[in-house]
Amino acid sequence: MGAVQARACEPLTNLNTAVDQFAAVSEDVTVGDVKQIKEEVDGVVSLLRTANQALNSVAIEEMLTAYDGLAATIEGLPDDQPLGDSAAEIQTAVQQVQVALDQAISGLSCGE
Repeated sequence: MGAVQARACEPLTNLNTAVDQFAAVSEDVTVGDVKQIKEEVDGVVSLLRTANQALNSVAIEEMLTAYDGLAATIEGLPDDQPLGDSAAEIQTAVQQVQVALDQAISGLSCGE
């Protein structure tokens, strides 16, 4: 595994753990709580964007696009409101990120 590829694997693995926090979101959680999780995840996503400038991985780019969709969904919600019906929309977006993330990790042979 090359140095640039290794630089991408660590944030991918960290992002996999962070995205699990979104998977646990329920309709009783406030939008503000979800936005706080997103802010924490944004830092890892930023590292991936930087690493992918050298790697040019299609799988990482697809994962970043899926995450941008999730982020836009979250940002469009009003703060301090219960997530309510939006929880299902967020769960769908999280599933798309998880699928793309699994493909990126597999494509880069992270953990092997």
